[in-house]
Amino acid sequence: MSNCVVPWQTTGWLLLAAACCLTAPAAASKADEPGVIAEDAERQWQLPATGDPWDGDPLGEHVMSREGPHLGWGSRIWPFAALNQPLHGTSWLNRPYYFGAFCGTWLGDSLISNEVSQESGFFSGYRFGTDLTHHWGSELRLSLFYINTYFPDGVRGVDSRNLVGDVNLLYYPWGDTRWRPYGSIGLGVAGFHFVDQDNVAVDHTGLQLPIGLGVKYLCRNWLAMRFDITDNIVFSGNRVNTTDSWSFVGSVELHWGTKSSARYLPW
Repeated sequence: MSNCVVPWQTTGWLLLAAACCLTAPAAASKADEPGVIAEDAERQWQLPATGDPWDGDPLGEHVMSREGPHLGWGSRIWPFAALNQPLHGTSWLNRPYYFGAFCGTWLGDSLISNEVSQESGFFSGYRFGTDLTHHWGSELRLSLFYINTYFPDGVRGVDSRNLVGDVNLLYYPWGDTRWRPYGSIGLGVAGFHFVDQDNVAVDHTGLQLPIGLGVKYLCRNWLAMRFDITDNIVFSGNRVNTTDSWSFVGSVELHWGTKSSARYLPW
């Protein structure tokens, strides 16, 4: 991978948007969401064992007790215990479908050994996804972008036209929380179209394996911010090496879906 300088100025607007989002009131509207939990700290709620997380429950299958939330693996990791509290009065599953736009930086790798390499560049695209349960989700990622290329003598080549399309499975270890870290793995295709040192066009479309880590934050019932780091592995073919390119992106997600009355019992 070449030595690259990350063009942070290209993602400045995302950082500004995130700051505005985090400082705005994030509490859900009681009139908007079903099954609002009382704000009395002494009052405890427990969901029935047969509760359906798709039925609008703000906590789904989880139980709030005097011992604190139990959200699965990672729910007790210090020092993040204060961040993984369950949502009150809303749920990611109330609006399980989402559309998102992302932008950030793509750190290119060597395309042809000792001949052509990619620099870092602007990376953007779209996502379409759904939450399957409190802990699992899936999404489609699509992007078409251009990255500078260069040769061993430092001469700049023609920009590489890159296409990325993949389907990803997401795992949320904390479940239905406002701060929602996740890991992802997917499968898809990626294409590189560029010109080598002899001015010969090279087209390669190969199998892609994206592996990523990230975090989401629910700003409003319908709006979420997101940041992730992904290792985009594209397998070799047609003279092109197996590439190991990293992407760092921020995203905005719009959520929608259906919800119904909550079912739970006050204890």
